[in-house]
Amino acid sequence: MISELELKKYKGYGFHLLPLLDGSKVPASKKFWIQKNGKWIPDYCWKRDPETKEFIRWSDEELLRAKRIGVNHEACSLIDVDCDTVEGSPFMSELPETLTIGKKVDDKVVVRKKLYFANGFIKHKQYKHYDEVIIEQLCHTQSWCFGDERIILNDVQPTTKSGNKNFKNKITCLKLR
Repeated sequence: MISELELKKYKGYGFHLLPLLDGSKVPASKKFWIQKNGKWIPDYCWKRDPETKEFIRWSDEELLRAKRIGVNHEACSLIDVDCDTVEGSPFMSELPETLTIGKKVDDKVVVRKKLYFANGFIKHKQYKHYDEVIIEQLCHTQSWCFGDERIILNDVQPTTKSGNKNFKNKITCLKLR
């Protein structure tokens, strides 16, 4: 769970926050009614209202009750450079400084993700080392960032990355080691 102060800070950073299901990376969803074949049927969505196409907003109360909080990347132009392996964690220090999130693994804190705002089109990429994905660049989904087992390692407003070239060159060098 996050505190009211943390919630205010992360919203101030420009994050579009959403609750995640307990014990999961899966976003909570809201129930909408849509008309299909002349009948009203329920539709459960986490990203956009199916009728208005607006990004779904969550109240402070809903967010404060959640044990885990995620960020909707598309709604706030966010890139998550995500490291899913302990072996990839040391490479993360080579990326530009920004908001950095970690996790404790076997009594050691490892870097799990670095968050950047994107100014320009960014696409999903996977970077492999000996055919194993060690780092992913996520940009049109959501990420679990706060609460539960997440540890904030560098608590600063995310850096804004303009364009793709320099950032892509920096992250691409990670896979060559």
